[in-house]
Amino acid sequence: LSALRSAFSHGNSFVHVALDPEAVAKRQIGVVAIGTECQILSVSPSSKQNVRGEASSSLVVDVLGVRQVRVEQCTQFEPHVRARLGSVGELELASADDGSLERHLSEVDA
Repeated sequence: LSALRSAFSHGNSFVHVALDPEAVAKRQIGVVAIGTECQILSVSPSSKQNVRGEASSSLVVDVLGVRQVRVEQCTQFEPHVRARLGSVGELELASADDGSLERHLSEVDA
């Protein structure tokens, strides 16, 4: 929720990035180099019910991925990641997509 509140104060947008699997394997915090800038379209209250029938309030948030961005440097990790961002070139996107696809296919074949 902290990241969502921050997004509301910065033009209803945020960047979604995945954790770096190599850093996670070393029990460290790190993110991959390319993320997606997201625009918050709508927020509505909701509630969930757990297996014991207890209800808790939550939010349903609709977002749209707007463009890909490069994570230049992480400047904060708590309570959420904050980073300096840069633009991503077409060539860089093609190589990033190819690498991800190859890694994914090799994991499926294994």
